Amino acid sequence: LDSALFEKCGDYYTAQLAPDKEGNYPHFRDFYVDGRRLPICQSEIFRYPFILEGELHKRGKDPRNHKGIYIPEEMALMLPEEDLYPMEITMWVEWEFYTVQVESIDRTDVKTDDAGKRYVLARTVYDQQVDFADGVNLCNQIKNRETFVANHEEFLTPGTWCYNYKTGVISYMPEEGVLPEETRFEIPALENLLIFRGMDGITCKNLDFTGTTSKFIVANGYLSGQANNERRGGRLPHSALLTRSVRRFTMENCNFTELGANGLIMLDFSIIVRITGCRFDHIGMAALSIGNPTTAWEDPKNRNVDVVIENNLFYHIGYEYPTAVGFYISMVDGLSFCHNTMRETAYSAVSIGWGWSPVSFALGEKVNVRNAEVAYNKIVDYMQILRDGAAIYVLGANCRRETTHQFNTMHDNYAERELFDASKRGYYMDGSASNWHVYHSVTSGTPLPIFSQFHVPSQYTWHNRIDDIYTTDPVSDGNHHPERDTLLGDWYLEPTLEELFAKYPEAKSIMEKAGCDEALEETV
Repeated sequence: LDSALFEKCGDYYTAQLAPDKEGNYPHFRDFYVDGRRLPICQSEIFRYPFILEGELHKRGKDPRNHKGIYIPEEMALMLPEEDLYPMEITMWVEWEFYTVQVESIDRTDVKTDDAGKRYVLARTVYDQQVDFADGVNLCNQIKNRETFVANHEEFLTPGTWCYNYKTGVISYMPEEGVLPEETRFEIPALENLLIFRGMDGITCKNLDFTGTTSKFIVANGYLSGQANNERRGGRLPHSALLTRSVRRFTMENCNFTELGANGLIMLDFSIIVRITGCRFDHIGMAALSIGNPTTAWEDPKNRNVDVVIENNLFYHIGYEYPTAVGFYISMVDGLSFCHNTMRETAYSAVSIGWGWSPVSFALGEKVNVRNAEVAYNKIVDYMQILRDGAAIYVLGANCRRETTHQFNTMHDNYAERELFDASKRGYYMDGSASNWHVYHSVTSGTPLPIFSQFHVPSQYTWHNRIDDIYTTDPVSDGNHHPERDTLLGDWYLEPTLEELFAKYPEAKSIMEKAGCDEALEETV
């Protein structure tokens, strides 16, 4: 964008973009100033105190909860009553998040919470609100929703922006208050830079990727599902680099930086993958995602084979789309995820496997996760926004329950975060996860250092062994059951990392040996 387009408007600057031949203004979700992607402006976060009941309209009743979302009265008074679209409301709810767009404010529709605080109705786009209230009804019963309003000039603060794609006006508040003449403004047009389909023998070396976006939320809002899925759109293939059904794929020393969507997504099958020496830095969605989220075990299209992810750096991942994890892989036969450093992830740093239910296939017949090694990784400040995730999260049964040996290993990992609320895990085996040996690792700053699913009978974990865990937080043996061959061995507790390292030098050795090369880690 020509910087001369921006004119002073009070404390911020505005630019009028030109429409296309059909009179439509550009759609984009990301805005770059001097090569850095800036956050959209937003209000203060508040806890949403009301339950949204779904499916009322399907039963012929008054769909009153489909009118919109109530926001604090003092916030509503800051805003005009009409023509607010595409202003947004976002909720962070446990393991999911939702964004719906606002059309108007109805100051006559007021609710009061239990503490006497008044809230005013923000009328949202009807179809989005119906999908929200009906499709995510379980999470709508949880009164622990962090909520904020975004993308309106009233919420501009230094270093933020907003954009109205109905009028084509972009607003920006510089960090220093004044706009230097040499400022460079850019908006992304593409959702992918490179796409490889059905290819064999691909090498990418020393490439830099930046400047891609996802336009889905602009037209639809966003209703997240598990592990970077959108409930209506599935796994959005919006990434700087996208592959589908590739063999012998190698990526060395590439940088993925300042991306509005995903870094690298590999969909369908991926056979013989090597990703080494790469940096994933400030990625709005997931940094690296391999495989389809599906339980169609017998379909070879869904199977990934011989995947090596080693010596990579992941930094500040998923803060715009917080259900996106740092590294995700679904069905895989042969995985080495080792010597990686992961710092600042909005949700889980690592997610491996798919499917919550038991399976009946013999070992080798079909595959969820087999012959996986997750080791020597350093994971710091994970789970910064959402809950019910972990530093390393594994999911799904790997064969019928008669197969007892551990053919997947998770060892010599170091996971550290600040403790500020519950429902954070260190190493987490969920939904029938089986045949894992977890050992010789450190975790600090989580109320649940080790968790294996025990309270949902249809999803009990089986045949897992956990031992030699060094931790600053107590390990509960209540979710480890010998009758299911889910065994908790030795673990070592001290209240701080300093005391843990002093008493158990082996714990400090684990930390020092974990992570990517020092030179790569020092690049951020």
